[in-house]
Amino acid sequence: MFALYFVLTKKLRNRYTNWTLLLYGDGIGAIALTPVLFLSFPKMAFYSQQLCVLILVIAWVPSLMAYLLFSHALKYVESSKGSVLSVIEPLSASLFSSMFLGERFEKLQILGVVLALGGIVLLFYQQKAKQKNTAKYET
Repeated sequence: MFALYFVLTKKLRNRYTNWTLLLYGDGIGAIALTPVLFLSFPKMAFYSQQLCVLILVIAWVPSLMAYLLFSHALKYVESSKGSVLSVIEPLSASLFSSMFLGERFEKLQILGVVLALGGIVLLFYQQKAKQKNTAKYET
């Protein structure tokens, strides 16, 4: 899913500005989360105003900055390598949660990490093999 997101963003970035893509992405996300908001509203009605502001700041500032930086960086990254490397994002999140929050991996999660890393290694190995073959035919 992350690779698809990367490729689509890279393609759409040529036609639209970062802010337009952000508006579309967050707009779709807001529409998708609307049912959750309505189901959670009775509990949220009792949140303090400070907590509501804090939730909004945490929700908007890091996601806004991360997306704008990500979208800007796409100008400088080759799409094939970037889409493969985007798979590392959930792996790094799980690693950091393990290191800093003390999360423990279950067997299926470990298998998922191993498979994802194996896929990344295979893709880079294939790209290198393809580059070597291309170099042989060019000379």
